[in-house]
Amino acid sequence: MVDELDNLENLLNAGPGMSLADPEMIEAGEKIAATIWTSGAEGLGVLLDRGVMYTEGSSDYNDLSEIIPSDLGECVITTAEWTGDRSGTLNLIIPSLGAKGIVSYMLALMMGTDADPENTALDEEGMDAFKESINQFLGTAAQALRQDPGGDVKIAVVETKVVDFTTSSIIDEFGNDFKLCSQGQLTIEGMGPENIYTILAESLTGIEPCMAEEGGTVGAGSIDEAINEAKENDEEVSRALSIITPLNVTLAERTMRLSEIMNLVPGSIIEFRKSSEDYLDLCLGNIIIGRGEAVIVNEFFGLQIREMNNSKTVKRSL
Repeated sequence: MVDELDNLENLLNAGPGMSLADPEMIEAGEKIAATIWTSGAEGLGVLLDRGVMYTEGSSDYNDLSEIIPSDLGECVITTAEWTGDRSGTLNLIIPSLGAKGIVSYMLALMMGTDADPENTALDEEGMDAFKESINQFLGTAAQALRQDPGGDVKIAVVETKVVDFTTSSIIDEFGNDFKLCSQGQLTIEGMGPENIYTILAESLTGIEPCMAEEGGTVGAGSIDEAINEAKENDEEVSRALSIITPLNVTLAERTMRLSEIMNLVPGSIIEFRKSSEDYLDLCLGNIIIGRGEAVIVNEFFGLQIREMNNSKTVKRSL
């Protein structure tokens, strides 16, 4: 039976009494963390009006020090709880430079000014802007979790605070009880990638659409239904992958007042806050799937890919 379940990503034997230490629960927790960041990044990109991409990293169970470095420095920690058909507690850890970037782009859009992440402060005004953006982030994540694995899911922020890990440790902040820690990278257009972290605590109650029946075993009918559903999904994926779709390469983006745009004339120069040495974004629709350098191929423009987003992450964003 274990062999039958191994290849079914949407069916994990998460029976009553299972803890976060069980491999199936760890896999489910990793999936939840990736869903939260991938969908949240998409919502954040819409809010900030710029490309935002999440790339999955590594995960570990109950040893935060293996994932989170001791010299992490100043970070913004958001603690949130989800309720409904599934419940639990999560902590999102974003280093201060990444948080300042989010705040800087938020304030620039609100005030019509240029963004300056390095000189942005996480003061009262800055934290208000960050909280607004993280609410948008988690709202999009909750919507994604309602679709996969499905059900009624609500996520609410409990606390947002700045912590300096040069004067305190990860264990001091989160303790050393059972937790799942995931690491990834968040890349915001105009900034380099930032290592970010998710800590899932408490029980991941109800995380799977097909739960084990009383006694901790999965009924044969449930397995057959899951296998048939997986086959149907494979056929749908095959049909979807045969679709021809345009790819876009984005040189740079910026926002401008409409009055400034109306005053543009031939010869006008628009300055973009992007170095000529930065990679160009490769986009499928509005989703950044990779980055690369401009090259000449037989007198035509081309893109030599240097970075690609995780294929699973891209599929979840489609």
